[in-house]
Amino acid sequence: MQASSAGFCYGVNRAVDLVEQAARGGKPTVTYGPIAHNRHLVAHFEALGIRAVSAPEEVPDGATVVIRSHGVPRAVYEALLARPVEVIDATCPSVKRIHRLVAAAEEQGRQPVIIGTPTHPEVEAIASFCDLGVIGAPLGLFFGRCANFVNGELWGAPTSLPWGSRSSISSVFSERSLAALSRVRSTLRLPEA
Repeated sequence: MQASSAGFCYGVNRAVDLVEQAARGGKPTVTYGPIAHNRHLVAHFEALGIRAVSAPEEVPDGATVVIRSHGVPRAVYEALLARPVEVIDATCPSVKRIHRLVAAAEEQGRQPVIIGTPTHPEVEAIASFCDLGVIGAPLGLFFGRCANFVNGELWGAPTSLPWGSRSSISSVFSERSLAALSRVRSTLRLPEA
C-alpha cells in the first residue's frame, strides 16, 4: 500500500520556510526547540549552522530565534521578547487558535480540558494560556485526570466543557473521547463545533 500524499503539514511547512528565510537574513539564527519532530529536518538545519536551544538565555544577543511549530509557553515567549534578539513566531496558526480558545474559555469562567500528553511541547504551550486547564493524555490518562473535575466539581450542574487537543490528534479521536466522558457524567454539555 502506498500513501496518496506524504510530507509535512502546512504548519511545519510554514515554520521551515520561516527558518530558511531567517537564515538568509545574515544574522545568527537558532530555533527554540526543534522546529518539528523530524530528525532529518533538524540535521538539515544543523548543517546550515542553525541549532535548537531550550532556554531563552541560550539565544545569543543580536541573533534571530524562530519559535518552533508547536509553539512555546507564554512565559518563554515573553522572556524572548525581553531579550535583545529578533523573534520570529513560527507557531502553527492552528495551534495559535487553540491558545486563543483556551484563554477565552477561561476568561468566560469555564475550565478548559486539553487532550494530549502533558509533557509534549505543544500541550505545554497550550496549557500556559490558561491557569485552570485540565490536561489529559488520550483516553486512559485523560479520563483519570478529568474524573475528579467532573465528579468533584460539577455535582450535577449542567456545564459547558471547553476543550482543545494537540493539533495532530485526530478530531474524531478527541470528539469520541469527550463523548465518552459526557456519557460518564450525563449533565456534561460539550461545546458546539
